[in-house]
Amino acid sequence: MVGFAKIFAFFAAFTVLVAVLIAWYTRETFDPESLRGKKVVICGASTGIGEELAYQYSKLGARVLLVARREAELQKVVSHCGKLGAVTANYIVADLSTLEGAKHLAAETNKLFDGLDVLALNHIMGIYELWNENTDLSKLPQLFAVNTISYINIATLFLPQLKKTNGTIAVVSSFAGVVPVPRTGPYCGTKHALHGFFGSLRQDLALQGHKGISITTCVLGLISTKNARKAVLQHPVGKGVKAQPVDECAISMVKGIALKKRQMYFPWFLSFVETVHFFFPNFVESIIQVASNEKPMQDMLFGATDILILNHASFPHDFWNEDADLSKVPFHFAVNTISYINIATLLLPGLKKTNGSIVVVSSFAGVVSPPNFAIYSGSKHALHGFFNSFRQDLSLKGHKGVSITLCILGAISTKNALERAKSLNIQNGTLLFETVDECALAIIQGAALRKREIYFPWFLNVFETVHFCFPNLFESVIQVMINEKPVGDLLTW
Repeated sequence: MVGFAKIFAFFAAFTVLVAVLIAWYTRETFDPESLRGKKVVICGASTGIGEELAYQYSKLGARVLLVARREAELQKVVSHCGKLGAVTANYIVADLSTLEGAKHLAAETNKLFDGLDVLALNHIMGIYELWNENTDLSKLPQLFAVNTISYINIATLFLPQLKKTNGTIAVVSSFAGVVPVPRTGPYCGTKHALHGFFGSLRQDLALQGHKGISITTCVLGLISTKNARKAVLQHPVGKGVKAQPVDECAISMVKGIALKKRQMYFPWFLSFVETVHFFFPNFVESIIQVASNEKPMQDMLFGATDILILNHASFPHDFWNEDADLSKVPFHFAVNTISYINIATLLLPGLKKTNGSIVVVSSFAGVVSPPNFAIYSGSKHALHGFFNSFRQDLSLKGHKGVSITLCILGAISTKNALERAKSLNIQNGTLLFETVDECALAIIQGAALRKREIYFPWFLNVFETVHFCFPNLFESVIQVMINEKPVGDLLTW
C-alpha cells in the first residue's frame, strides 16, 4: 500500500504540474499597443518565420530592420511591411554565418537605431538525414556557423544596443532543441547549443547588473513554411506530423517576446511533451518515432520481443446443425484465429531482432475434433495450419531463429473451463482436469526449449497418434469420456 501511495502521489503531483504549466503558458496579458514604435531587428527575414514575424510586427506599428542574404526577396518583404503599417521598414543584406557579416550588421544597425528593443535571431541552415558513418562531415562547420556561432556573435555585438532599452533577445530554437528528434542529429546539436549558451548568458547578464535584458527562447514544432515543407516532403515525417500555420506561430512568438517569457512554445503542448520526456525519455522518443512515421506502432510497444504468447480465446460449444447461429461464426474465428495471425505478423519485426519465440496456445481440439466444439475445433485447427506453414516461410526467408511452439492442451482446471464443463455435464464423466499451475510451467519450459509442439498432459501426444491410426475408435472413446454416449456403445463399436 505504501508503494501504491507513492505512485499515486507522484502522478497527482505530475498532473498538478502539467495543469500549472498549461495555465501559465496560455494566460493572456499581451498589450498590442506596447509594441508601437519599438525598434526590431529580424534576422533571416526574407522568407518563412522571419518574413511572417516582420509582417506581424509591422501590423503593430513597430520599426523593423530586416536582415538576410537575398536582396530581391528582402525588398519585397520590406515593401509589404510598409503597406501593413510599419513606422519604418529597412533592410540590410548580410551573410550572418561569418563574424564579418555580424559586425557589418551591428555597425549598420547603429546608424539607424539608438538602442534596440527586440533582436530576433531566426536564420537557420537545415539538415534532415539519418546520421551514420557515411555522412558527409564537411557540412558540420557551416551548420554550426549558421545555427549557433552566428547567434552568439550577433547577440554579443548587439548587447550595447540592448542595454540602452532593456531589450529582448528572441532566440528561435526548435522542439529539437529540447527533445532529440531522429534525422536531425547536427541540427539538434546546434539548437541544444543555443539553449546552453543563452541559458548561461541570461545568468551572466543578471550577475553583471543587467537583469533588464530578457532572453526568450522560442521552442517551435514543425511550421508550415516553404522551406520546411520542402525539407520533410520526401521523408516519413511529412506524412505523420501536422505542420502548424506560420502566421499563428509568428503571432504566438510576438506575444511571448513582448511578455519577456523565458521560454515560449508553439504549439503550446510541446511544453507538456518536454516535461514528459524529462521523466520518461525512452517512451517519448518512441512516440516521436511512431508519430513521424519512422517506425510502426508495434515497435513502440515492443522494440524487441523475446517471447510472444498468444492465449486468448472464445469457447463456443453446442451441437452443430442446420439451426446453428451462423452470425457468430465470424466473431469466434476473429478471436481464436485471425487475431493470432494479426498479432504475430505485426510483432514479427521485434521477434526477428531477438530470434524470439511465438507461443501459440492451442488445444487438443486443434488436433482431434471432439463433439460439441465444432467452431472452436475449426478455429484451433486453423492455428496449426497457419503457424506450421508460417514456420516454413520464416525459415525460407532466412529467419530460422524465430521459433514457433504450438501448445496442445487438454482439460485445464481454470475457472472458465470448470464452469463450461459443468454446463455440459462433463465433470461427472471420466475426463480429468489438470492443474493450471503445472500447465503454465509446461508451457514456459516448452517455449524456453523452443519445441515445435508441447503436449499437456504429455499423453495427449499418444492419443493423437492413436487417433491418426484409428480415428473412429478414438472418437468413440472421447464421446464416452465426456458423457455424450454410454460405455456400452463403445463395446459394440
